[in-house]
Amino acid sequence: MSSLSEKGIKTMDETTYHTWWALHLRTTRGEHLNSEEQATYGAGLRQLQQEETGDQDILTLQQTHTTVAALEAEQARLHARHEQLNAEIAALEAALSEHTRQLLRTQG
Repeated sequence: MSSLSEKGIKTMDETTYHTWWALHLRTTRGEHLNSEEQATYGAGLRQLQQEETGDQDILTLQQTHTTVAALEAEQARLHARHEQLNAEIAALEAALSEHTRQLLRTQG
């Protein structure tokens, strides 16, 4: 039997885990499991691996969200700096004489 964790991951209940653990210990000692025990052990092992993978997936997702938020903040900062520099360029160009502006246009 299993239930869902607060993270929404299917988790093994305590009774099933104790049954699986006993089979795991027997397996590590090299004891032979009958076909029903092998099936129970294999299913439990897959479920435990899925729980681990699910936890890792959640961690990766959280880290990705954090990275995206940081990049969005950096992009907003760079955009604001871009706008500030464009305004400074416009102010500097406006202060130039007409003759100097014409020279700059022909060179650029």
